[in-house]
Amino acid sequence: MQLFAIGAGIGLSAYGTLKEGKEAAKAGEFAQKQYEAEAAAVTLAGQIESREKRKEAVRARSAAIAQMYAQGGQITGSKLISLTDSAIEYEADARMITRNYGVEAARLRTAGAWAAYQGRVARRASRIRALANALGQGSKAYAGAGKPDTQIAARPGYTIKTGPSGGSYYKKLPKGF
Repeated sequence: MQLFAIGAGIGLSAYGTLKEGKEAAKAGEFAQKQYEAEAAAVTLAGQIESREKRKEAVRARSAAIAQMYAQGGQITGSKLISLTDSAIEYEADARMITRNYGVEAARLRTAGAWAAYQGRVARRASRIRALANALGQGSKAYAGAGKPDTQIAARPGYTIKTGPSGGSYYKKLPKGF
């Protein structure tokens, strides 16, 4: 009966440890999905902001062309170079916006992958910990199964003590005992 109780205790301890690891893995997967969703939102925000920058470039270019025609000139020479430079700067800004948001999205995806990895490692560690605990508790149960529950009698005037390493030694009792 005592061995059955010990076995049940070992089994429950192992089950709890394994369950803890499984939950850690689920939490890691959930965190990864959250990071992926946030990365997708950041990417979309970058695309929208980049598109707005390009629309701003079209409006600025259209206004400049309209002003040049209103003044009665043609778009040649330095005016054409100015329009081209302006368009190049706007496009560079739009690409930089896309890049910056892409870097942030990549950082979030990496954080998600790291969270999932930590969950998998926790699950693996819980399996090892459950096995080690079961073996340790089983060996203690096996070692203690054949021993009687009574303490070995000490010599008169002495008591038996257990040291930090688990060894036993005699200690002299104070006078009067």
